[in-house]
Amino acid sequence: MLTCHEIQNVCVVVNMKVLRVSEDCLSFFADGSGEKHGEIHAVFDRAINVRFQDGTLMTLVSSALDLAPMTCQVSMASFKQSGWTQGTSVVVEAERLSIGSDCLDFKKALIWAAELKSADLPEILPRSLMHQRLEQFITVLLDKGKPEGLLPYLCRTSCVPHPKNCMRDGAANPYVTFIQGRLDQFVLAYRDGSESGDAKVMTAFSRIVGFGPGLTPATDDFVAGFMAASLWAPYGKFMERRLLVQRNQKLAVLARDKTTFVSESMLAHAAHGRIAQKYRSLLELLCYGFQGNLETATLKALDHGDTSGTDFLTGAAVALIMSLDQ
Repeated sequence: MLTCHEIQNVCVVVNMKVLRVSEDCLSFFADGSGEKHGEIHAVFDRAINVRFQDGTLMTLVSSALDLAPMTCQVSMASFKQSGWTQGTSVVVEAERLSIGSDCLDFKKALIWAAELKSADLPEILPRSLMHQRLEQFITVLLDKGKPEGLLPYLCRTSCVPHPKNCMRDGAANPYVTFIQGRLDQFVLAYRDGSESGDAKVMTAFSRIVGFGPGLTPATDDFVAGFMAASLWAPYGKFMERRLLVQRNQKLAVLARDKTTFVSESMLAHAAHGRIAQKYRSLLELLCYGFQGNLETATLKALDHGDTSGTDFLTGAAVALIMSLDQ
């Protein structure tokens, strides 16, 4: 190992590389306010969450995972061998991150843009082709998604036509049975572009935020997918994008202290349409003229957390069905 000496600080350059880093992560590090201090919030096998003093969440992921907003990907298969634990101090500067006495260098990392600019999008898919791709996506979602989460809602909601390949008995788990009426209220209120729509959706959201187990509760994943897909959907616009982002931001603010810290951050990013790379790749295929294997992209997006991937995609599916149904 190499050792680099700094003023009043000794940092060991660990034997791992920062492979890729999200653009918003670099912007946060180099915003001109100097060093930023935080600590490790949680350690998992393939990810580490870092919480900074201003409340910002940053995630380090292993080489096996894709990027997401405020994320760095490093050349490590598992963080269990890193020796880093909850509470370990973290300090970042413009091009370096120190964890305890270890430091990581960002100078040679590839940069990923967390937010896709409209100028970078190819042509919108014709409505008929989007219908076709959406049906293919939902077929895989219902077949391979995890029904322990909110997936059965897709076949029980009164807000959209039920997909052709819905489960025959329309079975639901206790979570869906309990929450489906409230989800319907949220979905209908969200699509209300009138002046009273904001108040309706805030009230409806307050009754579902944080519901369900896990690092990101099921309803929060659903809402994140629903918000992001509503921004991406090229058809059925019910509000100007700028106003819709403002509505989303209000929901993200309302979620503070009512759900988990990780979920708060996820909702804040999704409010602007900033989502994990694998979710974005799928929405690109569903809405625009990007090329790729739709089934492969769906299966990759489903592989997130316990039911988080399924719940996110269920929310996205509802939003896209509604947009095409308008």
